[in-house]
Amino acid sequence: MVLRWLVLVRMVVLVTANNNNDVCLLILEDQKSILPVAISAFDVSQSSKKELSSYHGAIVVTHDGNVRVIRGIDILGFWGETFGRKIISALFGAHRIKVHFESCTSLSLERFKSVILEYIPLDSMKGDPYLPQDKPLELVLEQVKQSNSFEEIFKCINVPQVEDCLDVL
Repeated sequence: MVLRWLVLVRMVVLVTANNNNDVCLLILEDQKSILPVAISAFDVSQSSKKELSSYHGAIVVTHDGNVRVIRGIDILGFWGETFGRKIISALFGAHRIKVHFESCTSLSLERFKSVILEYIPLDSMKGDPYLPQDKPLELVLEQVKQSNSFEEIFKCINVPQVEDCLDVL
């Protein structure tokens, strides 16, 4: 709880000026999942090195169509600038991380649509979906099919505001 509060304090500026530019989608093809993630999550983690390695190959998509692939994640040390924050970080297992990205040109708008059309129904079947929909699923899927940009798709699938996204890896 304290770590989540610390991360949220760090994101106050992002929250107050957010227009979802600070949110991306993390596509985990091996799990057939799409996670809404705050951009700041690529700086801090509560996962072990082994758990972080599971993100290798994950695709990160921003609302403007920037697509990157995670090629590696390094743990840099405890999170926080001050000694006190580093102690709290140690208690809760939070680490600063460096995510190594590679540009990805293979995810076209049409391919992104097909991923969304496959994964959103799977997500909606979960008891606590990552992307809860406020409209009937059939309508959402039809809107995705008709979309002409990545940004339109983000709007169709109800990507949450930054404060409701995953904020640590």
